[in-house]
Amino acid sequence: MEHLIFYKKETDLRHSVEKHKFSYTRAYTMIFTKTTKSLGQELVKYPKALLYYFCDTLNDEDRISINNILSRFEDIKICLCTNSKHSLQAWKLNVFDFKEHPIDNQKLQESYRKLLYAEGGDIRAFKIKTNQGLFTIPFKSVNYLKADGNYTKLGLIKDKSLIETKQLQFYDFCCENDPNMKRIHRSYILNFRNIKRVTTDQVFFYNSEKSIKISQTLASKIKRTLLSK
Repeated sequence: MEHLIFYKKETDLRHSVEKHKFSYTRAYTMIFTKTTKSLGQELVKYPKALLYYFCDTLNDEDRISINNILSRFEDIKICLCTNSKHSLQAWKLNVFDFKEHPIDNQKLQESYRKLLYAEGGDIRAFKIKTNQGLFTIPFKSVNYLKADGNYTKLGLIKDKSLIETKQLQFYDFCCENDPNMKRIHRSYILNFRNIKRVTTDQVFFYNSEKSIKISQTLASKIKRTLLSK
């Protein structure tokens, strides 16, 4: 079980963060704290936690606090959540991840999934049963998964494809085990590692001649995700 600690000095983040869902398949615990003393106590109890460290301005006190945490708890992963102008300082502090304001559910999930990926995840491949037997298909070989009623189409590299008699929701686990696999809209899971180009209405992939047709709204969302906006 992962332990997620949320800290912002003198601010209770429970109301704004607790509503977010980090995983539909894994157990996790959310801990909220707003004082340095209570933060230290929680870190002692959970020395391998993912710490979301929130601050509006990264001042000297915050830098010292982060350095002390990293020195004392070598297994703690810190996601620094602050203003974008402090991204260079985050890099110098050598934190696990950095998220700029405004913070939303997607950004919080990205750090959580990055943690799972760093720790090896549970599964890095799909198990597909066909008339020819059981096949293991690595995530990296899948360009996209597309919902089609009660079925899911897997678009693979080298223009191959498979149809599975499961709904797309049964494949959400791949998004938690590999940060490159992202659920986009209710109809698609895309492997962002394999995306070559996005136009106003199509997505093109490496190692494939076939593109997928999408709406302009979805194309804009994919571009923003690629640019981490």
